[in-house]
Amino acid sequence: MCNTFVRGWGVNAGTRQRGRHIWQHALQGPNSHDKHAVIPKGVPGAKPPKQINNSGFTLLELLVVLVIGGLLVAVAFPNLQRLYASAARNTERDHILDQLAALGREAVAQRSAYFLADPERADNGLRETASVGFTPYPIEVPEGWRLRVEEPVLVRANGVCLGGEVTLLHDDAAPRTVRLEPPLCRVAAGRTP
Repeated sequence: MCNTFVRGWGVNAGTRQRGRHIWQHALQGPNSHDKHAVIPKGVPGAKPPKQINNSGFTLLELLVVLVIGGLLVAVAFPNLQRLYASAARNTERDHILDQLAALGREAVAQRSAYFLADPERADNGLRETASVGFTPYPIEVPEGWRLRVEEPVLVRANGVCLGGEVTLLHDDAAPRTVRLEPPLCRVAAGRTP
């Protein structure tokens, strides 16, 4: 009889006697004979059952996540720095190689004969090439890079390159030697010392 009345509460209220019986039954708590009894809404003095809110994270769970995140950052950050430095070095190297490849075009555009020589070596024939009308090629070498040229690379004013080898040196990278192939100073991969 109680189940029928609780389910039909508000639709067919029934007699007062029945209502008192349901109210007393609801106040007896969860150990009553009807475990599925619902406290009717709108009854004075009725307290809804307490609900435990278990949503959210505990402090320990948050600390564990923060520690794991910190370890990942500590491991990944040095690798990201090395990756950035490597990308910057590759960009600078490509800029130097582009300037070497443009040597013949620059000679034609400027109507000037150029030579490319190693300024740190006194015995590479700088005086002889300068005396026959060749001017030093104005190559921009980024900071940290050096060029080593065994024999001067000569480019005539008509853009014809006589060829040669240039080694690119950097403190943090392996040396790279490239060949400038005649007649257009096309950059080709050379040997790696």
